[in-house]
Amino acid sequence: MSEEISVKSIGKLNGKNFQCWKFQVTAALQAYGNYDVVIGRKIKLADLATVEGKNWVREDAKAKFILSSSIEEKLMSCLITCETSHEMWIKLSAIHEQKSASNKLILTQKFHEYRMSPSDSVMQHVAKVQNMAAQLADLGERISDVAIMAKILASLPSKYNPLKTAWDSVAVAEQTISNLQERLLKEEARLAYDDETANALAALSVQKKHKGKHSLQGSTQRGQPKDKSEVECYFCHKKGHFARDCRQKKRNVSQKFEKSAQSVQNCAFVSTLNKHCDEVQPSIPASQMKALLSLDSSEVWLMDSGASRHITYRREWLENYEPVIGEEIRLGDNGVCSVRGTGTVRIQKLVDSKWYPSVTEDVLFVPDIRKNLFSVGVCTSKGFNVTFRGQSVSISKEDAVVAQGMRQENGVFRMFFKTSEVNCAVNEVNLSTASLRVWHERLGHVNNNTVRDMVNKGVVKGMKLRNAQDFFCQACQMGKLHRSSFDSTEEKKKRLPGDFIHSDVCGPMSVESIRGAKFFLTFIDDASGYRQVYFLRHKSDAVEYFKQYECLVHNQFGRKMKVLRTDNGTEYCNRDMKRLLANKGIRHETTAPGTPEQNGKAERENRTIVESARTMLEAKSLPKVLWAEAVNTAVYILNRTSSTSNTLATPYEVWHGNVVPVVRHEVYRDRCRIRTEFGLRPEKRHLFT
Repeated sequence: MSEEISVKSIGKLNGKNFQCWKFQVTAALQAYGNYDVVIGRKIKLADLATVEGKNWVREDAKAKFILSSSIEEKLMSCLITCETSHEMWIKLSAIHEQKSASNKLILTQKFHEYRMSPSDSVMQHVAKVQNMAAQLADLGERISDVAIMAKILASLPSKYNPLKTAWDSVAVAEQTISNLQERLLKEEARLAYDDETANALAALSVQKKHKGKHSLQGSTQRGQPKDKSEVECYFCHKKGHFARDCRQKKRNVSQKFEKSAQSVQNCAFVSTLNKHCDEVQPSIPASQMKALLSLDSSEVWLMDSGASRHITYRREWLENYEPVIGEEIRLGDNGVCSVRGTGTVRIQKLVDSKWYPSVTEDVLFVPDIRKNLFSVGVCTSKGFNVTFRGQSVSISKEDAVVAQGMRQENGVFRMFFKTSEVNCAVNEVNLSTASLRVWHERLGHVNNNTVRDMVNKGVVKGMKLRNAQDFFCQACQMGKLHRSSFDSTEEKKKRLPGDFIHSDVCGPMSVESIRGAKFFLTFIDDASGYRQVYFLRHKSDAVEYFKQYECLVHNQFGRKMKVLRTDNGTEYCNRDMKRLLANKGIRHETTAPGTPEQNGKAERENRTIVESARTMLEAKSLPKVLWAEAVNTAVYILNRTSSTSNTLATPYEVWHGNVVPVVRHEVYRDRCRIRTEFGLRPEKRHLFT
């Protein structure tokens, strides 16, 4: 060869670094002029004896040398049969890029779940996000620069929150990845300098402490020992010992420490509410002070300098609610609580004896924390001044006080806020108006197009959609994996509700339900699509539940069932069932052996129910023992949502003859309160349990 080819600077392909290797090899091939041969732009000529043919052979040989020299020996076995560099390139891409839907799904999930590692620098963090985006682009899933920047910011630790806030104020034209990298590097350098300064001050403080200690010891050694019989303790005023050796002082300190430790244990990160407050309070009329002190502890907002965000555990207070997945907060005792969502809380604040309406934005919903926390850090980051003076606290901006609070006996400051009266009127709106993601979760992770159709066509009364933008649901990817279905060939016939019923038994489940069931039995009306579910301990119980269902159909429509279609399972094909069907005059249609697709409607409905139930359990990390409750919830929701076979009405409406109101429940497994009936209450003054 006339020119020397060196591949020493190219990292060898080891099966895990394909994207980096591909970038380096592409640059080398372009530098040596062989890239067109590798990608197939220069095709192999029929006559290699010509000048052009010899040139192609020479370029192909160079390319094969570059490729084979930059691959580890253990990966060479799959390339031995390749005759040209183009064949080698195609095979390597096919093996390592894996342009399949499953790999794209896994990589997308990895992209959305990625968080910055504490050991990484910001440049390493940005490079990892860009690398994942490049891999997705190679698989045909292009990630925009805006989405990449959003992911870079969202996956940063909390110490970069000031930068996130400042980035929102940057002009859109200047919001580029390179500009973001520059700002991140400056912020990283600033944080590193602050840490070094803090460490230096701490070291200096320790040094001074030890220095003073040594000098004191030195003076004691140089001085004459004192006669303890003449020494008077300044704590108990008895002679014969120093205060540092006083037993009475040690007992008092020990008691105070135990009391303080118990208080800290109760408070941990947030303090326990104490309704008795110090005597020195802001000037508030006695009637309003009494009303504030009478508030239930669940309605009180506590000022917290350790909270990085506003936090509440009252879901019913939140407007514009958006679920959050995978985010956590760490408490002062190193405990961890999951963040379920975020939203806006409307409050009334008491300032100078008058109530003023206000809105608190970006409030985290953390049900496990059992306190409502008002963050000092959020206030100061928005330009407010928080002043603690004696027994009161005030929040001001431009010398105008906008909120006040007072100190309790336990040292915690409570704000003069109330929320319950304001938010009661908003609850109905919160239930009926929500984003596409919230409706998707409320309706058992139903298809997004179904939700849009229900809203646009008014299938459910009062259902409103605030944000119809598509989103990525991780729980659906985990809960709805299945193989492709058979094509539908059944001819559609006009039938009345209750005439033609499909049925199937699903199970056994891997675990028993709370009540010991291992199967569930479904009946699906062909005309309306209305579903009825029963839970069985044994398959043989299907006959008794069919009797109940047949009576339900007869009472609902005043006519007998005509056809029952099932598979050939022994729960349907037995003496008792045949006798019952014959006495009722019901025709029994069964499928051919080994062809469950003939009972496709029941089989597909069971799959839909199982996927919905499994997805709800997966989304909230619930135990499998609750599968029956999840199946019951899924059937309830599916009966009240439209389907592709009937987009104008829900199964509930066709079966019962009246329009269903908006589904009056929250996302599966959201916390709620249960009203206890008067006869069951230990004391009538207790309304909730």
